[in-house]
Amino acid sequence: RDKKAAHSTLYECLVTVAKLTAPFTPFVAEALYQNLAADGEAPESVHLADWPEVREELVDRDLSGRMAAARRVVGLGRAARNAAAIKTRQPLQEVVVVDEGADGSSLRAGVESLKEIVLEELNVKELAFGETEDVFVYDLKPDLGVVGPKYGRLVPGIRAALAAAPAEVGVRAAAGESVTVDVEGEGITLSSEELLVEPKQREGYALEREGKLSVALSTTLDGELLDEGLVRELVHRVQNLRREKGFEIEESISVGLSGNQRVVSLLGDRWGDYFKAEVLARELDLDVDASGDGFQNVTVDGEALRVRIEPVDFAG
Repeated sequence: RDKKAAHSTLYECLVTVAKLTAPFTPFVAEALYQNLAADGEAPESVHLADWPEVREELVDRDLSGRMAAARRVVGLGRAARNAAAIKTRQPLQEVVVVDEGADGSSLRAGVESLKEIVLEELNVKELAFGETEDVFVYDLKPDLGVVGPKYGRLVPGIRAALAAAPAEVGVRAAAGESVTVDVEGEGITLSSEELLVEPKQREGYALEREGKLSVALSTTLDGELLDEGLVRELVHRVQNLRREKGFEIEESISVGLSGNQRVVSLLGDRWGDYFKAEVLARELDLDVDASGDGFQNVTVDGEALRVRIEPVDFAG
């Protein structure tokens, strides 16, 4: 049903674009229209078709607002992944969204309503909404121009005490509050004017920020995430081999894999059905004799193996 809805929407958009561009790019618009809409019921040329009319009843402003919120989060999440140099096909455990803006509740409602889309687009398992301290840590330093003349020889101790201060001290300082540190047994209170507060992303996260919206991806990878990332990369490699060999998009194939026990173990267990469905493999032979014809040496995420793909009829 989703595929039919997507195709129907794409068709409507392309036909409308052909009509709108016909006065400016008549030949391109006509070619597009002839490929899409020229049949017994539609006008035989885009230049004979009626000009599209705006249909306000089709505009879902609530959905548009929610999708705009989701797109903001996805855009920042992708930027964070790129900054951390983590491949798109490597799944991550969590995305944390922190919105300090006045409309934070509406953004949260919009993103949560489209949670599955956000998770799929970012290739993460969980969506969480947090506070600033969940994704930020604050590097505190004394403002030497102010603190130096006032505390003299105590400045090195103040610097060390601020560097060792707990995370909640940094949060208070970032909020403009005064903080107290112990230096040589003496409690020294520093005002916001005496501090330099530098926000940094928390260790284990990749963070991007736009205005008052922050999006952080957890970069900690456990064994399960790494295994899934390897399988996804293998799917991508086999899909490329399909194209190189000229297989039709919906043509079923037979796949043989050999030479890598980790890959064989993963596909022989929980990831086999997923792999077969993604590459349209009706047959999957694991750890087969790779000395015959048709095998290619490939490397996926540093794992070397041999792969053979064939049409199902030929393989049989």
